Amino acid sequence: MAAPRLSIAEALERWAQASRVYAARAEAQRSEVTTRFPLEAWPTMRVEDYALGVGNPETFCRWMEFKTQDCGGIGGGSAKKHLIFRRASGEWYFQKKYASLDNAWTAVRDGFVRAFDLAASDKVLDIEGVEPLSQAPSLSGKAVYMYFPDRTLPIYGHPAQEHFWRLLSGTGNIRMGAPGARQLLDLARSRP
Repeated sequence: MAAPRLSIAEALERWAQASRVYAARAEAQRSEVTTRFPLEAWPTMRVEDYALGVGNPETFCRWMEFKTQDCGGIGGGSAKKHLIFRRASGEWYFQKKYASLDNAWTAVRDGFVRAFDLAASDKVLDIEGVEPLSQAPSLSGKAVYMYFPDRTLPIYGHPAQEHFWRLLSGTGNIRMGAPGARQLLDLARSRP
């Protein structure tokens, strides 16, 4: 049996109701992240509280990839997007330019702290040059959104950012990660 036909007004009301539920779930997830991982804790965060593969189901990266889907997804692909993780073998993955896990973690953590400082100062476009986060634009873009949802949009993958950039008639190139999400927000805000 075919579903009953809805009027446009009924369809719009159903859509509006579903959107409110979705937005409430997303905000609850975002709030949970900022409670579990407060900004002020980042300068001293331990790698065991950040990385996947450490046996802790409540790490920052697990929350970013698996527990905050309503805030936009970054799932799939390689775990390398997290910059540091522990493999099933127990071996740590990090970029070989770092001499040790401690060096890598210090650089990654400092990169996030710098990105958050820039976002707090409304300099999201400057995040593009923050190392080593330039190697993890989706993760860093989502992290910035979680703490500063009024400064970016929850669109993290560059192909999706490019799609909306073209759809909104953006000119020039769109950046990756948080800067691209900020460019989209600025473009959307400039529309009548």
